[in-house]
Amino acid sequence: MPVWDVSAQGFTFQPDDSREQVVINETFRVEAGQESVFENKIVWVRPGERKDIEVYGRLVIRDSLLLWDQSQH
Repeated sequence: MPVWDVSAQGFTFQPDDSREQVVINETFRVEAGQESVFENKIVWVRPGERKDIEVYGRLVIRDSLLLWDQSQH
């Protein structure tokens, strides 16, 4: 369950959550015909630039905490 982070003004993971953390940003790509699976992870969507995250295949995020950390509005 996410918790509110006052300093960041957004949600984050609980400090005792030991799951692996994965970052998806503008360099992440899933090619057509490929599959990328994240299971039981903390997955940050963290684009550093205004570019698309390219998923032409299949991206599966299962039983994970998905958090968005955006630097630009």
